[in-house]
Amino acid sequence: MRHSSGPVPAHSGEPAQQVTDLLIFAYYFRPLNESGAHRPFRFARYLTPLGIRSHVVTASDPGSTPAWSSSAYVEDPGGRHWSEVDNWTRLGKLVQRVLPYNDRLDWTPAACRAGESIIRQTRATAVLSTSPPIASHFVARYLKHRHGIRWIADIRDPISHNPFRTGLIANWYDAAVERMVIEGADAVIANTDTAGQLLRKRYPRFAEKIHVIWNGYDSQDGLGPMPLSRPDCNVLLHAGSLYGGRHPGMLVRSLERLIRAGRISPTAVRLDLIGSIERQHPWVTECGLEELCSQQWLRCVEGMLPVSEAHAAMASAASLLLLDLNEQRASLQVPGKLFEYIQIGRPILAFTTPGSPSERILQQSGIPHVCIYQDASDHETDDRVIRFLSLPSNPVPPSAWFREQFDGSLQARTLAELIRGPSATHF
Repeated sequence: MRHSSGPVPAHSGEPAQQVTDLLIFAYYFRPLNESGAHRPFRFARYLTPLGIRSHVVTASDPGSTPAWSSSAYVEDPGGRHWSEVDNWTRLGKLVQRVLPYNDRLDWTPAACRAGESIIRQTRATAVLSTSPPIASHFVARYLKHRHGIRWIADIRDPISHNPFRTGLIANWYDAAVERMVIEGADAVIANTDTAGQLLRKRYPRFAEKIHVIWNGYDSQDGLGPMPLSRPDCNVLLHAGSLYGGRHPGMLVRSLERLIRAGRISPTAVRLDLIGSIERQHPWVTECGLEELCSQQWLRCVEGMLPVSEAHAAMASAASLLLLDLNEQRASLQVPGKLFEYIQIGRPILAFTTPGSPSERILQQSGIPHVCIYQDASDHETDDRVIRFLSLPSNPVPPSAWFREQFDGSLQARTLAELIRGPSATHF
């Protein structure tokens, strides 16, 4: 474990207030450029002026410049040999081997020890765990049970009935873990209204403790449009990992058809895919991705970019691609990049399902967009792609509604109320 600490950022002119110490378990955290890293960072940043001092335990190596002044880096022991770890970590590795997913359970013993140390130093009265991975909830449950502190569980992706968790023994395992979290936490956070409604319906006894704090954006990032990287070409960009059913297969096939039919020029458009690609997924072979990447209208840049570089690539693209897709054709969540795209204000092409949270946000965002549904025919897909490519690339400012709903500094007020809620419940 590597721990760094420093003064909590001060805000001049504000009255002094009693400080509450909060322990945050976020496996992903900045400066890592993963969608799951940004949300807990926003929480920590905007809770500070509300009198809540956050101490973060993460598996994301901060390098020489930690993103947060009070953070403990706890290395994931996944790559270590059995002989190099303690008995509890060995047990986590063993359990992890028989489970359907890598929920980072072997990280929990070291994370628990880091949490114990921080509680002793700060007398923290609350713990916030965010998933995925689920390991953070097991750590928080242990600390709540041991110290009686308040536990807020932030569920960024569904645990049970998750369209990306479809292993053979997933149903009973996920249901058991989800019930443990819902029953044991003092407050539960879903990040869309649809996900919150489903949890309340599934657990009516605990409906009052289930709250919604949407994903959002950080106004301090200063994200906005930049000059186009290719003024002579409509660069349509997707920044982020491609995995499971979340892939651009429909769009790639549509662009190939339209170019072959002469309806669009291969020099007038370029699809940029920036991020990791799950190469073993069938869409890669079906589309002939390897061969297509040698053509001028498709560019693949694999690997994770630093946050600043990813933002710059988005901000200088003529249009942006959102993939709100999965193999179960269910839309409960909102890809975090949607909030970044909307701040930039250039046209957004969204592959989603009818009435999804993503579509509803786009409809009220004020940003030009076209939605293509997962079950659209080839003809309908091609017509909508043509319509989208005709939209001007001039940036448009987001609506006032968008700013009021998704500004991280405003969302932190709701979280602060949950952290300072009634006395923690006990088992």
